[in-house]
Amino acid sequence: MKKLRIAFFGGTFVHQNIKKNCERLGAKCFLLDKSNKCYAYKDKDFFNLDFNNIKNTYKFLKEQNINFLYISQSDVGITSIAKLNKLLDLPGIELPIAKRLTNKYEIRKTLKKNGFFQPEFFYAKKNNLNQKKIKVRNFLIKPIDSSGSRGIYDIDKKSNMLKLFKKSLKFSKSKKIIIEKKINGLEFGAQTFSIKGECKKVILHEDIMSLHNPKIPVGHIMPAKIFQSKEKKNIIEDIKKAINLLGVKNGPCNVDCIYTGDKKLFILEVSPRIGATCLPNMLKIFTEVDWDINTIKLFNGMRIKSIKEKKINVMSRVFECQTNGYVKNIKIGKKIPNSNVKLLLKNNNKIEKFSDGTKLFGYIVAYSKKRQYLISNVAKVIRSIKINFKI
Repeated sequence: MKKLRIAFFGGTFVHQNIKKNCERLGAKCFLLDKSNKCYAYKDKDFFNLDFNNIKNTYKFLKEQNINFLYISQSDVGITSIAKLNKLLDLPGIELPIAKRLTNKYEIRKTLKKNGFFQPEFFYAKKNNLNQKKIKVRNFLIKPIDSSGSRGIYDIDKKSNMLKLFKKSLKFSKSKKIIIEKKINGLEFGAQTFSIKGECKKVILHEDIMSLHNPKIPVGHIMPAKIFQSKEKKNIIEDIKKAINLLGVKNGPCNVDCIYTGDKKLFILEVSPRIGATCLPNMLKIFTEVDWDINTIKLFNGMRIKSIKEKKINVMSRVFECQTNGYVKNIKIGKKIPNSNVKLLLKNNNKIEKFSDGTKLFGYIVAYSKKRQYLISNVAKVIRSIKINFKI
């Protein structure tokens, strides 16, 4: 078995944790990030490098004899990884699939062409917004290539459409926007795992959205218990078909869906990585498998663990703050059994207003056989958090 030398694209707390688990398997790991103020900047294996600069990253990877590239819970470096995989002949995601699954417009087009329900949609480039197309002001405006709920805005009767278009463009690397009609229904998500071109596993989960910004998820509950058993079976089969159709060969996908009152399934986003908001932590409890490690092993020809669901409820909630400032201390007054609580304060204990999925200052993951007991207890922990700011 070859000695793994893994470069993680991002100096996040997520990648630092995966790095520790890979090191237990004997791998040599590196954390790459263009920010020298990221969470893992003090790690001995941190390198201040913009991984989306292909030329510089290629040189670094060659010098360090890197033989695998990985990113979790973010779309930011997926296309760069695919390009470098091709240049260096490394295992991992292929460029055509990476380009398709990091482009919301291409996903919409492919799924609609193959008979899947999709909202009315069109896309606009920089300096090319045709406002006449939007006859009903009940649309969302999104960058086609962003993640973490960044750059998504509602268009309603009072909206300054051109202003929102320009704001959304700032979050798009390609400077392209998708505008789509809002779908009313039940929002939920799925985590999938594919092996050799076939989607083998789909786990549905309920999404908890922020009260301050309903477009941003702040937690999840699995398994999803919002469908009848026949509905659930049909939804899982449709998601499997979509994943196979989009060309996913190996590894996980994060899927965002809406199920309408007239029983129509809208698959809105598919990303070739595990979802965020503590989903890897939840999956590890719910299936007793580390999905990140399973993915790394799968791409490198190692034996992986089979994924089975436990009869248990798992819940996550991120900690959100509605103001910017510097923290003196944080007190969490409530403790509950079978839970993991982590605070993620940045340099100088700076805390940021929760405007997207990257602005959390901590999280809780908990589990119980009693679902309502779990939901109630997690809510008590959230309510017990007290932040004292520096004056």
